[in-house]
Amino acid sequence: MVRLDYPLLRVTTQVRNGGSLMHNLHMTVCYASIAVVAGCISVAPHEARIVSTIAPETAYRCALGLVDSLGYTLASSDQKSGFLKADRQYNDIFAVHRDQLTVTILKPDSAHTEVHVSGSSEAGNYDTRDVLGPTAPSGQVASDASLVAARCGGNAQS
Repeated sequence: MVRLDYPLLRVTTQVRNGGSLMHNLHMTVCYASIAVVAGCISVAPHEARIVSTIAPETAYRCALGLVDSLGYTLASSDQKSGFLKADRQYNDIFAVHRDQLTVTILKPDSAHTEVHVSGSSEAGNYDTRDVLGPTAPSGQVASDASLVAARCGGNAQS
């Protein structure tokens, strides 16, 4: 009997096959530790907000056109409620990535329109493209969120 103590797991087992069981157990513990740590991480999206006097309909049309020209695909939208969400997916040799822009246009009072844009990113295993988890916002999605807010907010007041 061999007793193995790990910070996240205490295991008592019998080692066979010249230590290969111990190696497999060690790798299992490492992967389990990574999964536990990754599950506890929360990632905040990049936020950009502009308050202006531009009409909400104008801001919405601007955001819709600009998001499309930046290469995002519209996932959902509702002009009446001033909401749109768009995704852009790309791959590198290690993973599949998805950037997402969410635009909300509010009319807090009769004189002002608020354009709020959040940008977030996800990444997943290249082979299982459907398993995506949050990551820190990419530099590109942060830049795109700020650009949409600035251009579509019109004459900014704050």
